[in-house]
Amino acid sequence: MTKKTLTESKNQIKEFQEKVTKIEDTLHTYDKKITQIDEATDKLEFHSLRENLLFHGIAETSSQENCDDIVKKLIKEVLHIDKNIILDRVHRIGQSKPSKTRPIVAKFHLYENRELVRKTAIERSQDLNALHQGIGIQQTRGP
Repeated sequence: MTKKTLTESKNQIKEFQEKVTKIEDTLHTYDKKITQIDEATDKLEFHSLRENLLFHGIAETSSQENCDDIVKKLIKEVLHIDKNIILDRVHRIGQSKPSKTRPIVAKFHLYENRELVRKTAIERSQDLNALHQGIGIQQTRGP
């Protein structure tokens, strides 16, 4: 009887080891898939931010301010770009805090216009600095 119990126990242990191996293999597969999904998500996020620029240091006037008009005015008056630039979405990001000015994110309809504004901002950085303002690219958050 002891021999039979021992044999049954050995068989159970073998079954458990096989199940554990299967579970470990499944976990490894899921880890790979999660890594692939993370990489794909990062690529999508980067691609979606490609047309965006951040405008820093622009004082907030009210909760009903028109960020589109504010950005277009800056582009025309500070950067001296007279081109009709189409912006898909323009808004402030982050939570409003009395001691901090939130940046404005602008999604340009055309990447070429985004690059024109970005490069002109670099050329006219002294004008922007005099106003305590800046323009930069929007990047994904790091890991």
